[in-house]
Amino acid sequence: MSAGRHIVARAVLPRADGAYAGDLVLFGFRYSLVVTRSGDGIEVVAYDGPPVGAYRQPLIDGEEGSC
Repeated sequence: MSAGRHIVARAVLPRADGAYAGDLVLFGFRYSLVVTRSGDGIEVVAYDGPPVGAYRQPLIDGEEGSC
């Protein structure tokens, strides 16, 4: 990590079936992450989820945060 870079979000991902999986909240939106090994590196796949906190808009997102 070089000087001037800032952490904007972070999460500890628990072990899942053959991978690590969990949620990351970034700027009021929740993303589901799955991390797996891919060759010599890792693959990170982010799936969008419902908005949380102040970013949730009941008229758009519904009572439970879903459309």
